[in-house]
Amino acid sequence: SRVAIAHPEGFPLAVANIYCDLADAIRGEMRDGLPTAPAGLRSMAAVHTAVASAKAGGQWLDARPPMFR
Repeated sequence: SRVAIAHPEGFPLAVANIYCDLADAIRGEMRDGLPTAPAGLRSMAAVHTAVASAKAGGQWLDARPPMFR
């Protein structure tokens, strides 16, 4: 890394890396480790479940999207 962890100058570099990965994917030069649609769905389901759990007083809930249960 060119900048220390949590240093404010690191944010633009991190965003630049995301754009480089996106450009590679558009050109068909996919790299391993890029997020997939199912990974995004699982992340969104986890956030939704965290909110639902908080509204239910901290009750444990299944965070998996219904299609993955």
